[in-house]
Amino acid sequence: MSLDLISLIVPFYNVEQYIERCIKSLLSQSYSNIEVLLIDDCSPDNSVKIAKEYAKKDKRIKILQYKNNRGLGGARNYGIEKAKGEYILFVDSDDYIDSNSVQILFDKAKKNDLCVLEASYIKESKNKSEILPRKSTYFDTVFSGQEYWDLIPIAPVVAWNKLYKLSFLKENNIVFKLRKFEDVAFTSEVFMKAKRVMNINLPFYHYIVRENSIMTVRTSISHLEDAFSLIKDMKVLFEANPKNEQMKKSYLYTYIGFFRLWHLYSHDLIIKKKMKHEVMIFFKDAKKLVLNASKLGFIQRLLLFISPTLTSKLYLLTRG
Repeated sequence: MSLDLISLIVPFYNVEQYIERCIKSLLSQSYSNIEVLLIDDCSPDNSVKIAKEYAKKDKRIKILQYKNNRGLGGARNYGIEKAKGEYILFVDSDDYIDSNSVQILFDKAKKNDLCVLEASYIKESKNKSEILPRKSTYFDTVFSGQEYWDLIPIAPVVAWNKLYKLSFLKENNIVFKLRKFEDVAFTSEVFMKAKRVMNINLPFYHYIVRENSIMTVRTSISHLEDAFSLIKDMKVLFEANPKNEQMKKSYLYTYIGFFRLWHLYSHDLIIKKKMKHEVMIFFKDAKKLVLNASKLGFIQRLLLFISPTLTSKLYLLTRG
């Protein structure tokens, strides 16, 4: 019996220190019928050279290249466009997965005819390693995406700890936005449209926290512009799904995310003031949702209702 093809989509840019570990983890999978789509996002370092060396040794690797940098969202979209597998898995090039990952994920997804299968993951930094989410009572049960989101306390808005049915993404025209914070709107739309989803206790994905991630580099105006675009995208998704409490929470959290970056931005104070004004116009309507947002704690609701800038400032002081 022939095995279904699974596509592993790996955009890469400037990761010559990490990409070899990532590729090795994919090629070591116990499930053999995979295609590894390594997408060169115009990387300036030796990443593509390393990728090509592995492609010579293993025909399951395909290196996709184009002329202009597209960013992570655009590179992932290119992977979706070129993928031929029944299911796809996104893997960031500085992360890696355990060798039995694809086998377990695919078996569970195929058996239950899932649109999306979500799993736990391991967050690793220099001094700490932890399995997230820390607790779930919803393992191994099929829900609609909206039911699942309304049940869980926190929505994991990352793209890489999930196996997706490719036909589901294409039929619903679900793609990544071409900006930073692309995972949030993508995963929100996925769960608002998915008919069959499941969560399993399988910490298969090793998410590596790097010092030069988006949230640790110096904040630029493009960060603020992209965070504002995210607010607009999430507003549209919420208005299409106004009864979903997790969608409401995710939308409201985009204001905290924006003002967290806003506090860190210090280059052009005129632009900073202008952007605050524009976002607060949006928040004027969103404020009506805050006090009855059941997924937010009482203190969160109160602080956010009083001021999203204050809430974000306190967030920075307590969490960084």
